Amino acid sequence: MLDQYLPLILFPLIALAPVLLMLKRIRDTREKQTSFPLAKGDLVPRPAGWSLRERTEELSDLLGQWFMALIIVPAFLGYACVVSKQGFWFFLVIVILFTLFVARKIKPLVQMLANYKLGLKGEEIVGTELSRMWSREMAVFHDLEVNPANGKPWNIDHVVVAPSGVFAIETKMRRKKKGTSEENQVAHIVRYDGVDLHFPHGTDRHGIDQARRNAKWLSAELSRVTAETVECTPILTLPGWFVKSVGQGDVKVISHKGIENFITNEPTVLDHNQQVRIREWLNDRCVVDL
Repeated sequence: MLDQYLPLILFPLIALAPVLLMLKRIRDTREKQTSFPLAKGDLVPRPAGWSLRERTEELSDLLGQWFMALIIVPAFLGYACVVSKQGFWFFLVIVILFTLFVARKIKPLVQMLANYKLGLKGEEIVGTELSRMWSREMAVFHDLEVNPANGKPWNIDHVVVAPSGVFAIETKMRRKKKGTSEENQVAHIVRYDGVDLHFPHGTDRHGIDQARRNAKWLSAELSRVTAETVECTPILTLPGWFVKSVGQGDVKVISHKGIENFITNEPTVLDHNQQVRIREWLNDRCVVDL
């Protein structure tokens, strides 16, 4: 009995263990013999979605560990079932309970990973659109980290510095409901009344308060750094949605393709020296951690 089932249990583990050890050895050797080509003092601008990309990678690694446990633990339980005196049903119950435990752990992680990937795509789309605005008069920064003394850290997705002011841009990638082609002609429109967002499937204000908070914090920081009053305009952008404004609010809700037109049509409020000081501060903050 043991001779019949032992290879089915041990052979996958025998094949898996050397591969894992090899990957670890390759990584350790690379870290010992080589170094990152850029020095810590080098300032590399953060690309759009940098923090989300890091969180996505960390979450993918964590999910990989859970899936590995789903392979290894049932294999050992199978081996124990063969060599022990306990009955088959006893170990089957343990395997089922373990599977349910892992499923409960990974379900929120899978949902979180899907949201991270969706948000990352949105920030990359907006970042690509904003990159066209780079010029001698405009500067674009991504993924500004905010680390308050008391509270949870967060990030400002994009910041644009232009003669017309400083704009703190929050990106929210929202899924659309599927339906017929006739329904989809309306399904891509969101109405903004200055307070709430009215989607075809419901009303909420997701992202509005966050955009307002981002602009308020950035205004305070830039005013402190430059010793001058700097007002930041909050913008919420919804990639892929057509925004129909039916009211005025302090937060501007704009399609990602309409940001450049909005910023360039605003009146001039910053002179060249103010822009330079603001750019220098953002240059030091929006960099990749090497």
